[in-house]
Amino acid sequence: MKKYIVSLVLLACLITSQAQSQSVNLENSFLANTDTSLISFQRIEVGWNKLSFKYDYKSKDDDVFGIILSDLISGPNSSLNFMAVRSTSKQKDEKLSWYAWGNHDFDKFSVRLDLCRIYHVNGGLNDFNGGRIWNKRFTAETYIYTNHSMLTGIKKTDQLYAWLAYHPEHAFVSLGLAENEKEQATYWGFAGTRNLDHFGIFSLGSYNSTTGDFWFKSQSGFGEINQDFFCQDNYIVATDYLVVPAFFHLHFSQITTKGTYTLKVEGRRTNGSYNFETMMGKKIGNDLIRVAVGANSEYFSNFKLAPSFELYKSWKKNDWKATIELRYDLLYKACTGYLIFRY
Repeated sequence: MKKYIVSLVLLACLITSQAQSQSVNLENSFLANTDTSLISFQRIEVGWNKLSFKYDYKSKDDDVFGIILSDLISGPNSSLNFMAVRSTSKQKDEKLSWYAWGNHDFDKFSVRLDLCRIYHVNGGLNDFNGGRIWNKRFTAETYIYTNHSMLTGIKKTDQLYAWLAYHPEHAFVSLGLAENEKEQATYWGFAGTRNLDHFGIFSLGSYNSTTGDFWFKSQSGFGEINQDFFCQDNYIVATDYLVVPAFFHLHFSQITTKGTYTLKVEGRRTNGSYNFETMMGKKIGNDLIRVAVGANSEYFSNFKLAPSFELYKSWKKNDWKATIELRYDLLYKACTGYLIFRY
């Protein structure tokens, strides 16, 4: 696997050194604690014009390699895109997916249709089909995942993923439903502000009706807020990514990137264990560095409480940009980091 990753890096450097209008995106996350030290995620993404390659390596999940053709066919009101994806699990179960999606704009609304067929190398197939419809105030999305050809019909055991959003001028609210292969239903809710000058808040929550597990997270920015975060486009991306299964990993930056002053409140229940954290952040100087300090807690058989720290720094020169995110959690004596390099 490491040789494969190195080869892809060298190939990316060779291609981009010769191509024009190219883009390169390298991402890396790591974890270090008292028990282990590992690279938990690596991404190599190279693109130019309408063609791009993306490879995600994950230490505990499927490795994914994709070839994406954007705007393969495009017109004033329509576009057609295509993606081929190869996924390999740690159990050596390989899957090849053919994914096509198209958009069309009508007078007062727009429609997107997605068609995906997944072939297992060891036999079997899945269909993952659905779409989205939206206008100025509403967005709705529905997908169905089957263990058979959808041409034979839809069965009660097929998995359903759906959400509906309402987005007036200064707000965003959405509700979602995700049913997995164990017929467990997870309910989602999202709410945020948008088009405000000096304050923004985005909150989300989920609840599994079978296990009782939950997760909620609220992020607020004050002062000079990050308009690229507190906006409708980002909220739709987050809703779609969290409710509907995705091929590729999506990273959301730390709380300190949300404004001059920031606040995060987060809690979850997982397999009977409860975790709650509150964190406050601040931009220092003329964006010299961004830091956050918080308190993290855990309750299972007993209660634990300890401080947590985050640091964010980015550099940009011409078309080059580098970002580092660091987090140290004293509760688990763990240091995590996320590195991004883009050109």
